[in-house]
This record gives sequence, structure tokens and C-alpha cells, in this order.
Amino acid sequence: MDIPKDDITSLIAEIRLMREDINRNNRDFTHALNQYSEIVEKNTKLIEENSKNIKTLIERMDEITTHQKTFATKLNEIDAFNNNLEQKLLSNVIEIAGVPFQRNENVIELAKNVFKKIGHEVDSILIDDVYRTRGNPMTKTPGVIVVSLLRRIDKNIIMEKYKKERRQISNRDLGFLDGEGSNIYVNNRLTYNNKKLLRDAKLVQREKNLKYVWFNKNYQLCSFTVKAIKLYNNLPEIVKTTTTAAVFKKRLKDYLLNKNDY
Repeated sequence: MDIPKDDITSLIAEIRLMREDINRNNRDFTHALNQYSEIVEKNTKLIEENSKNIKTLIERMDEITTHQKTFATKLNEIDAFNNNLEQKLLSNVIEIAGVPFQRNENVIELAKNVFKKIGHEVDSILIDDVYRTRGNPMTKTPGVIVVSLLRRIDKNIIMEKYKKERRQISNRDLGFLDGEGSNIYVNNRLTYNNKKLLRDAKLVQREKNLKYVWFNKNYQLCSFTVKAIKLYNNLPEIVKTTTTAAVFKKRLKDYLLNKNDY
């Protein structure tokens, strides 16, 4: 069958057009692919750069956190040092609580009378300073009398006799006959932080029903229950008579594992 020449020419023209369209589409696709690749590559670089920046920020944050912890530690050390220094400045200072307040009172004579009742007379010349703090108007509690002594030996004698005698002094002993009788307490003058520690210790003692409560040099709460004291007293002397905690732990462990040998 003969195909007309015009049809062949028209078919060839259409094939050429289709080929040009395909080539153009290929070029457009290649161009779009290249653009997409550039975008992907650019985004990849941005992601890598952001990752580096984030890593750097995390490292800086870690450094800041470390510096902050170091600063907090040093600040705590400074606070502890200042507190210890302040407490040392109070080494010669005594607090007397429970003495009724009177107008135009002579606090020096009141303090001297308390010391005399304890069993150690202190001359006025040995008292550096004495004053009464403001009382609590809500509870009508009189302010404490603060006495600063010139000699630490006087304070030590007063506190030792006060603790040793265990005889409670009352306002009646000082000549206060009006009103109800009340006890008078003699204590070491403490810093604000140490007073707070003492309050916390007493609170824990009541809540946990502990026999003894105290704070060590690192301000960590320590305690002894009645049961613990009995257990300690029942230990052999070789275990109790140790000079270091490490030796005590070693001997205690050996004793608990080999009770029959003791």
C-alpha cells in the first residue's frame, strides 16, 4: 500500500515535534532536578551548620551550668565561712532568756545576779556590753538579755556550771515576786543560721522521736535513736575504742560477721 508523500512528511514533522517536546521536558526536568539538588544541598549545609551551632550552644550551656555550680559551691563556702567567723565573734557572748522586763531596769545587775545564782560572780568591769533585745508583743515574751564578756574563761565557767548543776533558775530567784513564776535559761549566743539549724534539729528530733540530734562540720543532720545508743553500748570495747571512722566500720563489720569469736 502506497502512503502519500504528504502524510509521510506530516508524520515526520510530528515525530520531530514530539522529540523536541521530549528533549525540552528532559531539559526542564534536569534543570528542576539540579535546582532541587542545590536546594537539598543548601538545606543540608544549613542543617549541618545549625547542628554545629546547637552543639556549641549545648556546650556553652554545660559550661555555664558548671560555672554556676562552682559559683554556688563557692558562695556556700563563703556563707559558711562568714557564719563561722560571725559565730567566733560571739564566743564570749551569752543569752539569758526568761527574765521579766521592767521599766528603767538595770540589765547589768540582772545579768550579774543570774551568773551569781549559777555560781560564778562576774564583776562589772569584766562585762564588755549588755543589752536586752526587743520582746515579742504578740506572745508577751520578754526580750533576751545579751551579755558580752571580756574573758572567754568567764563564759566557759558559767556555761559549764549551768549545765553541770542542772538546777533551773526562775524569776523568783531574781526577786520577781509578782505574776506567775517562769524559768530562766542561759545559752550560747548563736548566729541566725545556727539558730535556724538548731530549730530544724529540734523539729526533726520531735518528729522522728530521736534521743540526740546534731549537725556535723558539713551541716549534715546526724542523729542517734535510743535503740542505736543501746546497740552501741552493747558493742565490745575493741569496737568502741577506735580513733577513726574507717577502723570503727571495719571492726564493726568483723564483729557482726563473727559474733561468736568475741
